[in-house]
Amino acid sequence: FPAELSLAVKNGFIKRPVVDEYIAFLKEIIKKLDKSVSFSVHTPQVIITCDVDSFEKFNSGKTLKMFAGHLIKRLDPVLFSTDLVKYLGKIFFGSRDPYQTFVRIFSIAEKFNTKPVFFILTSQEGPYNDGWFTTSEKDIEIFRSLKQKGAEIGLHYGYFSLLNEKNIIFEKSALEKKYNIKVEKGRAHFLQLDIRSSFDILEKAGIKEDYSLGYSRYAGFKCGTGRAYKPWDIDRKRAYEIIEHPLIVMDTTLFAHNKLKNAQIIAEFEYFINISKKYKTDLAILIHNSSPSSVFEAMGKVTNN
Repeated sequence: FPAELSLAVKNGFIKRPVVDEYIAFLKEIIKKLDKSVSFSVHTPQVIITCDVDSFEKFNSGKTLKMFAGHLIKRLDPVLFSTDLVKYLGKIFFGSRDPYQTFVRIFSIAEKFNTKPVFFILTSQEGPYNDGWFTTSEKDIEIFRSLKQKGAEIGLHYGYFSLLNEKNIIFEKSALEKKYNIKVEKGRAHFLQLDIRSSFDILEKAGIKEDYSLGYSRYAGFKCGTGRAYKPWDIDRKRAYEIIEHPLIVMDTTLFAHNKLKNAQIIAEFEYFINISKKYKTDLAILIHNSSPSSVFEAMGKVTNN
C-alpha cells in the first residue's frame, strides 16, 4: 500500500500516534467522570532491530562487480575511493568488514535496556538479495554468540516468499537448522507485506510475531501506535494468532529516501523517543548492519543524552 495514499501521510499526521493519543484522551475523560478509576501504566520500550540483507560488504566474487558499479552505474569516484581504502584495509591489515556492526547494534540496544532482534535473510541469490546465507559460514559463530548474550534471531522473509507458506517454512527451517535455534519472529524484505493474505501465510508457517508494518519512505505511525497488537482478519472476523510490532523508524528512510544530514537524523530519533515516552507507546527502530557511520553516530549521541 503506497504511503502517499494513506490518510496519515495525506493529512500530515503520520508522525503522531493517533491511537495512543485517543486512548490518553479517553482515560482523562473517564478519570474526570469517576476519580476512583485507575489504569495500568505501560512502560514503553525502544526496540532495536536489524535486517541482515548482506553479511559482508566485500563478498568474495562480487567485490569487483561492486567497484565497477561505483564507476559505471553510480558515477561516483569518491565512493569508489572510499570503499577501495576499506577493502585494502580488510585484505592487507585485517580490518573489520564495514558490515560487521552487529556488536555495535547490540550495544545500542543495551543502552535502551533491551536486547536487539536480528532478522536474517535466508533466501537464495536473486534480484533482491545476494544469497549470502547459503554460502557463508562466518555468521554462525557471531549470531550464536549474540543469541547467548540475549539477542533474538528472526527470519527476514524473502522478497517473493510471502506468496505461500511453503516458502516461509523452507526459509525458517534453514535458519533454525544453521543456528540451532527456534524461530518465531520475522520481518518482510522491503516491508513487502499484504494485510489481505500475508498474516494468514505467516500464521500457517509458525511465525508468532511480525515487525513489518511500517512505511519505507516515511518515519512514523503507520498503525497509529507503536504498541504491539494482534491484527484483525476481516474475512473471518477474528484476531490473527500473530503479534504485530509496528515499525516506526527505519534508517534508510532518514538517510536514503529523505536525504537527512547527521543533525537531522539525531533530531528525528530524539523526536520519536520523546513521543514514545509521552504517550507510553513502544518504538521499534530498524538499523541495518550496512548503515553508514552517520546513523551509528546519531544513535550514539541519542543514547548518551
